[in-house]
Amino acid sequence: MRRFTTLVFLLLFTIPFGVSISGCSKKTATVFCNGGDTGPAVGQVSNIALQPKIFGVSLNFAQIGQVTTPTAIDCKGTAVTVSSYTYATFLPNGQPDMTIADVQPTTGRLCAGTWNRNTGGGIADFTTCNPTNKSGTVYVVANGGGVSSNPSRSSSIPWSPT
Repeated sequence: MRRFTTLVFLLLFTIPFGVSISGCSKKTATVFCNGGDTGPAVGQVSNIALQPKIFGVSLNFAQIGQVTTPTAIDCKGTAVTVSSYTYATFLPNGQPDMTIADVQPTTGRLCAGTWNRNTGGGIADFTTCNPTNKSGTVYVVANGGGVSSNPSRSSSIPWSPT
């Protein structure tokens, strides 16, 4: 009788408990871009657009400018939120260069020259744009959500009073 009571006790408590925890997982199904069961998911960043694409931003020596806020979309063309972007500059040949134009990595502020970094003495980084008197074209790119944007042009041009 004792074995029977123990068996009934286990069946009455373990089966409902097992059923209750198996129903706790209410995960929404992932929808993929291609309609199948693999590949990029809808709602993930697939493209980042950085403006202006064609004309870019022209700055005089030591002038400060700003890159526009990038826009991210998924594979269906729906806007996607990216928590933060990281900005970088490079030359037309693909090499990084911060002497013609420099960008603040977290905000996209542009400097026609080089930003002050690690200057110490209580001077905050990225507050002073130091002219390098070099002219040319650099490209700015924004990275976020595992995707890189199109390059946007930034030119540093000599300023001459007329």
